[in-house]
Amino acid sequence: MKKKIVYMLLALTLTLTVVGCGKKKENGSSDNNTNQTQDQTDADSTDNDDTDADADKDQTDDKTDADQTVDVENPIDLLNAVWSQYAEEDRFATAGGDFNEENAVMDEAGRFGLEDAEAMDSVLGIPADCVELLDDAASLVHMMNANTFTAGAFHVTDAANVDQVVEGLQQNIMDRHWMCGMPEKLFIYKIDQYVVSFFGHDSTTSVFKGHLEATYPGAVLAFEGNIGDTFEE
Repeated sequence: MKKKIVYMLLALTLTLTVVGCGKKKENGSSDNNTNQTQDQTDADSTDNDDTDADADKDQTDDKTDADQTVDVENPIDLLNAVWSQYAEEDRFATAGGDFNEENAVMDEAGRFGLEDAEAMDSVLGIPADCVELLDDAASLVHMMNANTFTAGAFHVTDAANVDQVVEGLQQNIMDRHWMCGMPEKLFIYKIDQYVVSFFGHDSTTSVFKGHLEATYPGAVLAFEGNIGDTFEE
């Protein structure tokens, strides 16, 4: 019974997402702002050989930490690892999954079936030609209004197609018309063969961004944009 209620709530939320069929811009260029930052501390050098040796060791340790990658089992685990970093006061009602009752969950990420390309487009913003390049996907959506916050994680079958998926997501989301409140920001990250996109209000996306970068230090920011800047009546 509880599973049925969760499914009904999620189905209602996803239905109310309703993203209109916005006209695509002909020259949809991709301003890929790679704002990834890497903190490196230059050790102070002195005439003391022991101090120089310690400084070199510190620099080596810093580089090792920066180059460290985090293993990702699947898109669900990726999103849940970020969601688990939220403090209780920062959390909001969420649901995961798709219109399939078996995939619908509450307060965590859920699997989003690739077989429904139309739902992948309307809910997560990934176009049909990019869905064909995936082998797994997951979602985490604000229960009250998906345009307040929606996150999708996608595993790309072939690493050579990761950039194509990023570009498809960017153009499809930035070029559309919205209902039920327009999202303010869109972020797209690359983590190995995973692509993570999330859009919504500035307040919700900025918190998720911080936790994602802390959870996956190797994540590369592929795109950041203000959705309202490209909206046309």
